[in-house]
Amino acid sequence: MFPGSLQLITKHIESENGPEILNESFRLRYRIYCEEANFLNKDDYPSGIEVDKYDPYSDHIVSLNQQYDTNNTVGTVRLVRYSDELGFPTAEHYEKLYRLLSNINAREVCEISRLCISKDFRKRVEPRDGLYGVESYLEEDKYERRKYPVILLHLFRKMHAVSRQSGINYWIASMEETLSRVLGMYAIKFQYLSDDVIEYYGRVRLYIAEIPTIEERMSVQRPDLYPFFKT
Repeated sequence: MFPGSLQLITKHIESENGPEILNESFRLRYRIYCEEANFLNKDDYPSGIEVDKYDPYSDHIVSLNQQYDTNNTVGTVRLVRYSDELGFPTAEHYEKLYRLLSNINAREVCEISRLCISKDFRKRVEPRDGLYGVESYLEEDKYERRKYPVILLHLFRKMHAVSRQSGINYWIASMEETLSRVLGMYAIKFQYLSDDVIEYYGRVRLYIAEIPTIEERMSVQRPDLYPFFKT
């Protein structure tokens, strides 16, 4: 069993087999993107759920805390698959994207998007813990008792399973450097796809990771996580 006090179950949700859970993930996205971070105008989402045109082209991953009977969605993320109709979300903000991916079959790539963790599970006395609850993992020893960012790793574990089942070999992500550094601590290593800074829900950079390389690195560098990640 993976260490941690949360009783998590993480699911791959499709609209036809889990509409209620999927809507809860959209509500979590609304709370974070519209109310907390103000990335999106909440007046554009009067129903209190945040959805966009990429959702039908995405695999949706949801983490639930089984300790709670209601409001138990604690994390969500989507993997946006390439489509001829829409492409990838980052391309709307960064026109060089497809040029940088020109040597890779776009059908083997998914974009990590709408990564959200409930603020109720990001609270710390100190320091300010950021949008994903990861900043404190970069602190020396102060939070040693919190060995793993449990929700984040559960989401990535399920993303890995879904990707491997679907023939996806690469993830791209527009994210903050702090998140990239913390993921790297657990052998989920992303590389810069470009040195450019992008204005995309804050100042972020574009990263890429090769999934088989993550597996190889984790088996060597983090044998404590590798069995969990591969199951």
